[in-house]
Amino acid sequence: MTANAISMVGNQLALLALPWFVLQSTGSPARVGIAGATEAIGIILSAFFGGALVDRAGFRRSSIFTDLVSGVAIALIPLLDRTVGLAFWQILLLIFCATIFNTPGTTARSSILRDLADLAHMRLERATSSDQMIRNMAGLVGPLLAGLLIAAISAQNVLWVDATTFGLSALIFATFIPVTGAHAIKTGERYLTELRNGIRFIHLDKVILALAFIAAYANAIGGALFAVVLPVYAERTVGSAVGFGVLVAAEGGGALLGTILFGLVGYRLGRRLTLIIAFLVSFIALAVLVVTPALTISALALLVDGMAVGVIGTLVATTYQERIPANLRGRVFGTLGALHRLASPVGVILAGYLIQLFSLTSALATIALSSALMPILVAITPAFRSFERPADAEIAPFEDHPGPK
Repeated sequence: MTANAISMVGNQLALLALPWFVLQSTGSPARVGIAGATEAIGIILSAFFGGALVDRAGFRRSSIFTDLVSGVAIALIPLLDRTVGLAFWQILLLIFCATIFNTPGTTARSSILRDLADLAHMRLERATSSDQMIRNMAGLVGPLLAGLLIAAISAQNVLWVDATTFGLSALIFATFIPVTGAHAIKTGERYLTELRNGIRFIHLDKVILALAFIAAYANAIGGALFAVVLPVYAERTVGSAVGFGVLVAAEGGGALLGTILFGLVGYRLGRRLTLIIAFLVSFIALAVLVVTPALTISALALLVDGMAVGVIGTLVATTYQERIPANLRGRVFGTLGALHRLASPVGVILAGYLIQLFSLTSALATIALSSALMPILVAITPAFRSFERPADAEIAPFEDHPGPK
């Protein structure tokens, strides 16, 4: 979790530094949206095709290797910009390359979590909530640190700090994570067959499939908000990356509170009702942003939205850990990561052009109205009617072959 915290803080630095760098260097919200879409496409492709490779290589080895390569890819952005210069298409290429390697590392760390929880004799809900708490703590600290660092040393130099965090994460993982439970999964099958088995598992588990598509819709909204709308909002209303950092940190702080809340009492609550209420709270919070209030009110609204998101994210992560068997974790988590980001490129591009062609308010109103559909979708989707914790938190092993089950 320490390694993950360092890596996640680095991701938050890039989350702010990259769109701010593009916005400052091009002055175009549409290009910020294109950069966000490029990142999302990289995540989709690497998550989908990288999951089976993570199973083959092993969770520990995959995490170390991808952290190291991602750190090098991120470092190339400021290095080349400072030496030979970067055209916009070259920035997109480097963002894509960095994302291609970063996402399988995230898959590997998600896949190893249950094995480490078993070694620690820790309740799965507590392990996943602790993991989500670390991620959300990074979401609180990272944006504030990024905003201050961008203002102090520039977005370009913040990317050097991000590259360093990848190296530290790899060092900690290599030194302290036991090999036990992190070995490669050997099925004797071809790569495409393994990939197909991961897809087949998701298709057969209707709860996971429904959660994946709900997450895809939610991430399209969230990607548009954080990759495009909030950077433009901060630049136009505050004129500083510090304001952008405050807004993103408010979301992260709320998510941390929501995660802690779920870890304490979440296992006692009805999951379907919890999901509906959390999405309703998120819609109300995002509706406040439409009037583009002062920074303080906007931060409070995002704090409330973050609490809802923290509950949702921890609930979904716990369900995945319960239902996905060990021999399929890499490819299933990878495929789920791809599905989660499936609609994100559309969301960020639309947000960029909505701002450029119409107004910031139009983009915010579209985001709020889109989020209003989330609780309705959960309420009417049949799979969620049986969406509760299994009595023993165990799912029968999945037969890892392409034939009928």
